[in-house]
Amino acid sequence: MKKIALLLLSCIMLVSAPSIITYAKDSSQDTIIFQSEDTTIGYRTPLIQPRGYNNQEWYVVKDAGAGYSVEVGALVEMAVGGGHSNFHEVLDKWSVASGSGSYTWSPSYVSAELVSSTELRLMSSGYIEVAIDVSETGSVGADLEFVNFERGKTIGSTTYYRKRISVDERIKLSYQ
Repeated sequence: MKKIALLLLSCIMLVSAPSIITYAKDSSQDTIIFQSEDTTIGYRTPLIQPRGYNNQEWYVVKDAGAGYSVEVGALVEMAVGGGHSNFHEVLDKWSVASGSGSYTWSPSYVSAELVSSTELRLMSSGYIEVAIDVSETGSVGADLEFVNFERGKTIGSTTYYRKRISVDERIKLSYQ
């Protein structure tokens, strides 16, 4: 089931059948508009500014488990005026992982698409690979396997664990 985030002027709502969840708008630089067990959607920089254009970073963070996550985002030029903002142009896109120790993120693709002036689609898919020293493989390996990382090859004293992460989220602006 796809989630559509709806931004309102004074509050932010996520429509996810059959219920509606409302979040108060945060006045900080980093605003979370939706958060579930494994997914966070938000933006950085203020939403409403004077008329004209401004840039905002819109992002989705997918929790891979065991302290690893993947952020998919886009730098979007916003058209601002009349008391609201619309998506105007995708200027850049990214897909990055975070975690501790030795890991790599190998995205197969990254996409940031304006579906309309009020809807942004962020997508990425790839593998996160974590390298664990054999002396730590027992407990750390079990933690990774518990969150569906697959044990891969062992080279020398290093065992590799991999997990496929896919993100496909739509963010919709709505002013009602």
